[in-house]
Amino acid sequence: MYRLQPTQHSRTRDLAICHQKCFPDSLSSKLRNSYLTKTFEWFLAGKNRFLFHIEFQNQVIGYCGGFQPLSPGDGSTSGMMQYGMKEAMQGLIRKPHLLFHREVIRRYPLIFKNIYKRVFKTKKKIVLLLFILIIQKLVW
Repeated sequence: MYRLQPTQHSRTRDLAICHQKCFPDSLSSKLRNSYLTKTFEWFLAGKNRFLFHIEFQNQVIGYCGGFQPLSPGDGSTSGMMQYGMKEAMQGLIRKPHLLFHREVIRRYPLIFKNIYKRVFKTKKKIVLLLFILIIQKLVW
């Protein structure tokens, strides 16, 4: 019997395993289970977010998550990236070739913007804009 369940913290690893089975070639699957688990934990860390999963015979076979932005520019990609940055960096250190994965290359500007936010924790928009423009020039 299929059951739709609100996801508890104890099941985030099961969602990560489900994701890896469904999307084996995705960057998030290749970054290790700890990164995926952390990104699912992001959905449980705020009152403006939700995460559900479907179980069949006590095995997670699907999931759905979302959030309500709190302010303009509040995005789930940046939020998850910052929340799971440590795990992502550990995955990239263990598998440095993933720095050239098509999903990473496409998101260089967003990645550098989030690293900048994480390191400096300020909103110096002009410096950030210049930083992103320099990176884009180097990549393209």
